[in-house]
Amino acid sequence: MLRPHLLSALTLAYALTAFGAPAFAEPPAAKAEPASPVVRGLSWDMLGGGVPQSGALLQVEAGFSALPRVSYHHTLRRGFSIGGQVGLDYGFYRPQKGFLERVFFAAPIRWTVHRDSQWSVGFHAAPGVALGLFDGLDFGLVAAVGGSFAYTLENRIIVGGGVELPMLLNIPTSDRRSASWTVPILAGPLAEFHITPPLALTLDTKMGVLLDTAVGARFGLKLMVGAAYRM
Repeated sequence: MLRPHLLSALTLAYALTAFGAPAFAEPPAAKAEPASPVVRGLSWDMLGGGVPQSGALLQVEAGFSALPRVSYHHTLRRGFSIGGQVGLDYGFYRPQKGFLERVFFAAPIRWTVHRDSQWSVGFHAAPGVALGLFDGLDFGLVAAVGGSFAYTLENRIIVGGGVELPMLLNIPTSDRRSASWTVPILAGPLAEFHITPPLALTLDTKMGVLLDTAVGARFGLKLMVGAAYRM
């Protein structure tokens, strides 16, 4: 015959099993922490050194001293692009020489020196020809070269700066004027806002000294606003 206290223990154990009460309570599972958002930099930029890895860029600009200027940049390999450019220039970066119209045809080249999620550094060049439309027909050779850097802010905005030398050898057809060599040495800030991944608004501002064999040293200015679209 079972002792009374043993019988009571067996009865309690049976009751706990019947009602599903666990012998040992397990600690509640810890809630998973939400993953931190991953911030990635822009995959390309127009004014810095961010040549896209593939595809092409269409660029339209207007200001001083081109109104307008349209450029097409096609990526040949990673970090290197080449394209075509046409524009109407009315002062060649010299405010005192406004409204001396020239039509420019060039082949813009861009290549990336350094590129990461925040910084881009690159060089650019645009060799070509110019046709003057004032006082007869002038023929010119152009060779714009420069470098720039850009820093990405908030994954949409880039700010930076650059240096540019848009050189021009002008050969007039009129006997009243002689050939001249113009070399603006310009530097200044740049900014770019990416409205959507393929569309960006740009601001390129530079100033400095303009050297001209015909008139000497003058003030040089570049102030261009535009848009770039990744195709």
